[in-house]
Amino acid sequence: MTIKVKNEEALVIKIAESISGAAVSYGRYADFPDASDLIKGFDLESDTLDKIHRHCGENGLYALVRSEINQLFTKNYPFDSNRTKVPLRNFLEFSEPIVAAKNIVKRIKLLPARYRASVQLPAHFSIPLLPYVAAVKLSESFVICRADRLPKNFPMSSDNDYVDQSLFSDPFTNSSNTDRELSTERLFFTSVELGHATVSSGNLVCNNFMDKVRAIYGACIALGFFTTEYGGQHDKKPFIILHTESEEREIIATEELDSDLWDHGWQRSTKRFVESTSDPSRSIRSVFEKISIILGDDEFSRRLFTACIWYYRAKISRNALDSLLHATIAIEALLGDRETSETVGLARLLGNRCAYLLGRSRKSRQAIIDEFLAIYRLRSAIVHSGKHKLEHNERKVSDACLRLCGDVISKELDLHHSSDLDEAIPF
Repeated sequence: MTIKVKNEEALVIKIAESISGAAVSYGRYADFPDASDLIKGFDLESDTLDKIHRHCGENGLYALVRSEINQLFTKNYPFDSNRTKVPLRNFLEFSEPIVAAKNIVKRIKLLPARYRASVQLPAHFSIPLLPYVAAVKLSESFVICRADRLPKNFPMSSDNDYVDQSLFSDPFTNSSNTDRELSTERLFFTSVELGHATVSSGNLVCNNFMDKVRAIYGACIALGFFTTEYGGQHDKKPFIILHTESEEREIIATEELDSDLWDHGWQRSTKRFVESTSDPSRSIRSVFEKISIILGDDEFSRRLFTACIWYYRAKISRNALDSLLHATIAIEALLGDRETSETVGLARLLGNRCAYLLGRSRKSRQAIIDEFLAIYRLRSAIVHSGKHKLEHNERKVSDACLRLCGDVISKELDLHHSSDLDEAIPF
């Protein structure tokens, strides 16, 4: 799957014109005289532009062109904070703008590229599982494994000192922001991702990977696989390591995890789950089988994936109002139906679906419906009347919403989980 550029010559000229008018400032970063013109000025079909935006982020071609230019600077020039408004054409790599533009267009036509994103999981998550987990395939592209089961060719440095400084240090202070050691006592998430990334920018690819981590964490909480408790972390803050996914792997970027995935005030521990079962290996495997469904390609899997992300956000929020809103979004994503809800009302539709999914008797189903209507009355007050503070009795409604959301996700995972995972994954 590659991008077709219908009017390639015009695109080359447009990029060359932008390079001719650009300058380098603040170290080694390209600035264009009119970024909005660079974004909107390309004469491309809408389908091509949509694909480029999908792989490069909301700034589309501007983000791609700028990151490709910045990558060349990262590889060839030291960071210099005193460098300001130096014409881009003054540098050898851009002295012939047409040649530079043709190279960028070649990159565009090869999109999306394949990368491997990997991140070390915290001690509280990893250590209790290490005796039972070597490598488990959650999907065709996503694996949870020990360090010794990561790909054999897994470079943690490059052949370029300038690149390594960019990957592992803060260029403004020259201080290390992460280390290059892979702990043998930790598990890792590793996944093949599609998109566009350079040494200077791997944001969108890493963001897509982090959404998968959030969804998996949400499913884990719903299944009771690990507890989210207040307490300190003892590991260094982990970074996503991004490599090209090819035989000749190259380290491309390091990206700090978003704070909601690595907050030093929260532990995500599997210890209680492991200690509560008589057969940890079988129980852990069962959880992974259930979680695997959220990484599928069908419509139900995508809805469940979205619901798990919002449930995770609801569980980690310190604000009960936000928790309730996030949890209702999760339930709507999973059980909502616009056409039906316009006929019977969204709250009653979702309440009935929750009730028939979770209720074991007529009485328990009616209790869930009543509970859900109370949840949506409170939600309506927040969304439509601007309510910004919960009363004491309303906190019970918020807690009930979180509980129902987790129960719905857990039940759906139980009903739809697959059972064809491999115990060990060849890389």
